[in-house]
Amino acid sequence: MLVFDLLYFLIILLAVPFWIKYLFKEEYRKILRHRFVPALPPSENKRLWIHAVSVGEVKSLKNLMDTLCQQYPELEIALSVTTPTGCEIAQKEYPKNKYKNIHVINAPLD
Repeated sequence: MLVFDLLYFLIILLAVPFWIKYLFKEEYRKILRHRFVPALPPSENKRLWIHAVSVGEVKSLKNLMDTLCQQYPELEIALSVTTPTGCEIAQKEYPKNKYKNIHVINAPLD
């Protein structure tokens, strides 16, 4: 057990620079709150959650999102993204005035 405890401690120690990035970069500080409490309005409708890590994944979802919106207009879609750039691109690709049932959110922390 001691080996696993030491390994766990080492992993936490190695993750410290990742957390420091959140504290000192303004764009990451802005989304930190949304990582703990996603900005997703409550809904009575069925909701599908799709996660995209990279900008390329956000762009590659375009056909899927168009098809889902056309075939299932009552379905709400939560598109979570990992990075600030991914969120910006997703908001441009799926504007609220055209895609009313797609909610772009920052990926919550596990």
